[in-house]
Amino acid sequence: MKVAQAILWLVFLILGGREIRSWQEAGLAANSETASHNSLERIASASLSQPRQVPIAQKAIAVPQSSRSSPSIRQWPNQTRHTLPDGFEVQTLESNQDSSRWSYRSEHFDFVSDAALPDEAVEEFASLFELTHLYCSRLPFELQRFQKGKNHRAGRLKVRLMEDYSNYLREGGTPESGGIYLTEPDLILIPFEGIGLRKENGTYQLDSTRTNQTLMHEATHMMMRGPLLKDGWFVEGAAEYVATIPKKTNTLHVDSHLDAIKSYVCDYGYQDRGGHNLGPEIEFVSLQTLMECDYPTFQEIPNGYPYALLLFHYFAHADGEADGQRLRDYAKALNQGAENGTARKILLAGRDYRTLEKLLTNSWEKDGISLTFRN
Repeated sequence: MKVAQAILWLVFLILGGREIRSWQEAGLAANSETASHNSLERIASASLSQPRQVPIAQKAIAVPQSSRSSPSIRQWPNQTRHTLPDGFEVQTLESNQDSSRWSYRSEHFDFVSDAALPDEAVEEFASLFELTHLYCSRLPFELQRFQKGKNHRAGRLKVRLMEDYSNYLREGGTPESGGIYLTEPDLILIPFEGIGLRKENGTYQLDSTRTNQTLMHEATHMMMRGPLLKDGWFVEGAAEYVATIPKKTNTLHVDSHLDAIKSYVCDYGYQDRGGHNLGPEIEFVSLQTLMECDYPTFQEIPNGYPYALLLFHYFAHADGEADGQRLRDYAKALNQGAENGTARKILLAGRDYRTLEKLLTNSWEKDGISLTFRN
């Protein structure tokens, strides 16, 4: 009996050792595959700044599921607050009454104004631009603005502040707008009245009751220049998303962003400084119309901007595993040259628009907003 038990124990050890070795070998293979995948991700990221001429079918390949755990894939900014460095300052470069030219400089921006501005006003709008630059640099979209390579634009970004609204329109501004980003020559135009600059006793003062979301909105467009500027809902949804992050002094308060979005869409905005006032029950255009229309058509959709904001926030924070993965993959496909429709399939993930409408409705209903769709 003892001999039989000893033989059985010996067999168990031999088989167990083989099992352990097989587990170890599998682990080594998995580690090798992960390392190989991470290398490919790094190569793919580096090649975005120098696009290769490859067939569209190859460009449109979705990011593999294993990319979810890859350390090379940047996650959504998770800091509750984003603050400018303590050394933030704005310099006055030129003050020329004869030529009506005043220029100011912050770390990443050059501002040229048609009139002298008080220091407080300059620091306020400069901080808005710098905070937008800071936050956008942390977005996981491989923004062309922050890539070093063929398409990278070196030097400080240009902002023109215009005293005369008619000159603003003449230079490319659109009627009734508070600012505009011109992709060429890569310039933001801002009319004084668009940011609440008012002349009092011969000098301009900044109206503290006005919101300056326009500045952050247009600065976001400037940060996202390039292949991402295609689908209207995404272009404007992203800009509205960043512009609605509450700002106090030199800090963006992401921890109160959701409440700010709800106030901006449903009410008159933070401290009644600007909002769409659609109420808590919103009739939406069909998602197929919103997501598939070209940019000029999108701009003609009534309330298209708040619609785009709600949709962008859903994809960033509620869709799938609530990690923004599909939105990141969609942006990556656009950066790699995919057509709008091909990239859009990544967001749909095999679902039809009616299913996506139900998911969007259920998500926002949890936050007190009721959606219905015109189909």
